[in-house]
Amino acid sequence: MKHRTHCKRGHKFTAANEIWFIDVNGKDQRTCRKCYNHRRNVSYKIKYRSDEEFRKKEKARVAALREKRIKQCVSSVSVENATAT
Repeated sequence: MKHRTHCKRGHKFTAANEIWFIDVNGKDQRTCRKCYNHRRNVSYKIKYRSDEEFRKKEKARVAALREKRIKQCVSSVSVENATAT
């Protein structure tokens, strides 16, 4: 398998710019430092932002995304079950 030279957002993977970690499935993953820092800063701002209205909207947005993913999983499982029978 060929290793990628850039992340999905176009940042170049170099020794100084890549971070290796183990994901929740136990696989080695790498990301570029810029994307990692951006995600970390965004999640920090959401968690500690004092604007209550923003926090409520963000929680509602995340809950809607979660529901959408659950519906997609349920529909894919029902399609698999239908094709298996």
